Parts: sequence; structure tokens; C-alpha cells
Amino acid sequence: MISFSLRATAAIWIGTIWLSSGFAQEAIISLEQAQPTQAADENAQTAEELQAAFDKAPLRFEFTGGESGDEKLELVKQPLLNWSNPERRTPAGAVYIWILDGRPEVALSLYPNNGVIDQEFQSLSRHPLIAKQEGLVVWHPRQPGLEMKPLESEMKPAGSKPARLRQMRALAREFTCKLAPPGKSIPARMLPAPLFRYASEKSGVIDGALFAFVQGTDPEVLLLIEAVTDDQGQPAWQYGLARMSMVPMEVLHHDDSVWEVDWAQQSHSTPYRVVPGE
Repeated sequence: MISFSLRATAAIWIGTIWLSSGFAQEAIISLEQAQPTQAADENAQTAEELQAAFDKAPLRFEFTGGESGDEKLELVKQPLLNWSNPERRTPAGAVYIWILDGRPEVALSLYPNNGVIDQEFQSLSRHPLIAKQEGLVVWHPRQPGLEMKPLESEMKPAGSKPARLRQMRALAREFTCKLAPPGKSIPARMLPAPLFRYASEKSGVIDGALFAFVQGTDPEVLLLIEAVTDDQGQPAWQYGLARMSMVPMEVLHHDDSVWEVDWAQQSHSTPYRVVPGE
């Protein structure tokens, strides 16, 4: 079970402490000096507790996958992103990934919910995966987590890593995203820098970058852009999209809709699954 103290969660959001004018001046001075320090200490302690809980959570899972189905995935232990979402009143969250031969295969977003940590999984693999916790299978997505598609561009992948990064950031900016719950459309902005940069000789990826569309700084959609070698042996671009939210969403490339999902359907075997904290 992953649990933690939230005795100062509210303090994360409270930036001002005010006092009634009915208090004595001495009490006002005393409290003005003491309470901000106390609140800051509680905020820091709560943030530390949350981060400690976040860092422990991924260690409880073991993943296997790949083309053979039994290759062990490697956890990147440092979070790719620490986030918050004031719109949903989520004060803190963190994103982790597992990789295989350098390429992202699983994304995990963690966030507090009523004193426990909820776990939001998304397969980024082109193969089925198996997740085990204490030896028991807890998630077994049987379908690929995303579909990589050709990305047409006049820019061919450059020969140097810095130049390719500039190209991938420019290509990412060609995409836009919106959350589409009933009755309204909410734009999601793209973080300007990729969360993760990678290459994978075994997967044929010359260079790749993982971008995120966010609400607040909370990832809603992940965008992978990769430089690969096409069937004619020439460098080319491809992209893939994966959800990190339960709500309906749509992604456009220029003015064309290229990806659209409805409310998430979740089960033990779906590529996207939220596991509630215990």
C-alpha cells in the first residue's frame, strides 16, 4: 500500500495568512512571524513526503515485453517531470518511464488522491507487455500502446544531434491538442522541451524525443517523434500519440485531425489503465 500524510496539503495552495483585527497587536506580530515559517516548513515536509512516495511507487513493478515478450524493461528512476494541475486541484504529480534498448515503453503518472497515490499507466510499446507486482500479474496490455505513423516534412533528419533536436521541436509545434469533454473544448499546451531524448539501434530509431501536451503541467497526451530509416534506406520522420488522461481528446497536425479518443475504456488488458491507490 502506498500512503502518506496530507496534513498540510491545503497549505500548498494557501499563499496568504490573514488575521482578524480583533486580535491584540502583540498576537498579530507573533503570529505573523511564526505562521509563515510554520506553513513553509509544513509545505516542505509534505512535498518531501509526496516525492518519497512517488519515488517508491515505480519500484514495486516489474515489466517484461519486447518482440519476444520476455525482455525486462528498465526503469528510469528519476522522474521525467514533476507536475501540478490547479484546474483539477491536484497539487503535485510525477511522471516516470520504463525503457527497452533506450526507447520508452511504459509511462507512469502518479498523483495523490485522498491520502493514497493513484497510478496512471500507458503503454508506449509496439508489443504486448506484462506488469508484475510482488510476482503477480497486475496489468497485461495485449495490444500496442501506440501506432507510429509517417510524418511528412520537407526537413529530412539532420546529421547532428543538436540539429535534430531543433527539427523535432519544430515538428512537435506543428501539432495542437484539445481536451473535449461534453459541451466544451479545452486547449492543452505543449511543453517546449521534450521530457526525454533517446535513440535505439535495435528499434531502428536514429533519434527520438518524447513531448507532452499538458493542463497546468499535468501531461494529457504524449507525442513521440522519431528519426528512422525508411524502407528505401533514407532518413525519415515518424510520430505516435498516447493518452495520459481519461477524458475525450483530439490532436491536429496543422489543420487535419490525426488522432481522436473517447472516454478511456480500462481493464486489466487495455493499453491505458489507472490503478487506484490502496
